[in-house]
Amino acid sequence: MAVSEGIESEDLQSLQQQRKKAKHLDTLLNGRIGELLLTNVITREMASSLINDSANAASITKNLVDIATMLYAPKDALVNALDDQNAALYSAKLESEEVDSRK
Repeated sequence: MAVSEGIESEDLQSLQQQRKKAKHLDTLLNGRIGELLLTNVITREMASSLINDSANAASITKNLVDIATMLYAPKDALVNALDDQNAALYSAKLESEEVDSRK
């Protein structure tokens, strides 16, 4: 394994940890809003706002993690196929240039 592959693996693990943290911190998941409502610390309107904000923040975090994951690990079948196709085209071009230079 190359050093860069090790770094990518560490980065991907870190990204997955961030995704888990975002889920854990989502106030809907940890029940904090219900507790605040029951103790009359916040109103229903405040709770509604917190729920919406929490859902938006969780969605944004998930999307950012997904984007970062794609940047660090563009190793899917389509990308590999495109890489193979580009390599084949480049090889064919080099061979063609060699043949032309021999003429």
